[in-house]
Amino acid sequence: RKACKLSGGLPVKKGDNVLIKTNVVQTPHLGFFLLDKYSPARALATISDPRVAIATAKIAREQGAKTVIIAESNASNCHSFFQEAGYERGVAALKDPAVMTLYLDGTPYKMMKPPTALALPQYAIFDIVEKVNVMVSINPMKTHMWAGTTMTMKNFIGLPANKVYGSYKSGLPHSNIADVIVDLTAIVKDRVRSNFGIVTGIYAGEGLGPLMVDAKLLNTIVAGPDYVAVDAVASTIMGF
Repeated sequence: RKACKLSGGLPVKKGDNVLIKTNVVQTPHLGFFLLDKYSPARALATISDPRVAIATAKIAREQGAKTVIIAESNASNCHSFFQEAGYERGVAALKDPAVMTLYLDGTPYKMMKPPTALALPQYAIFDIVEKVNVMVSINPMKTHMWAGTTMTMKNFIGLPANKVYGSYKSGLPHSNIADVIVDLTAIVKDRVRSNFGIVTGIYAGEGLGPLMVDAKLLNTIVAGPDYVAVDAVASTIMGF
């Protein structure tokens, strides 16, 4: 709440439909099963902290949002990821039917052109981005083997349809990941009226991201209405 207030508040108006795009790239169960010295802290450094997503949904509803959809399309089984990470439990605790989770895989998509195409001329994007008034990108603060860092803009890699690009979005040109990120961010900015970015650095992830990171306790939230500014500040905190 403090981070949102200091950055001017969530841009949510009465009657708005809000999409909270999270990054839930791994289940805690999978981490404990596969990685040495895994812990709840490492889990929270790997995914968007569910506590922050639930708090954001509460604030949006208090400001008059008609619906709040917490959504993700990850590289594997999003349903189990949301369940194990605590998202479904957190939404249920709100007892608010206007707040819901959505697994984007299998939902409709359409071809969308970025205003200035850098990597591809068009992308198959889940069409929910054209049905909401506000987009909130919530992402962990962590390093990434391809992108350097992964935060609010890299989070939009989850918006291209898995049916077109594969379960790991492998059909996207990852060798040119920076331009893909710019294209996808531009598509969102071009189609959604209001935008807001939140980086969850309560535990930050350092190491071979997106999956094999060690947790660094920072107790930090970076938030604001400009994805580039939010990611630049968070990257600076990380030492880049």
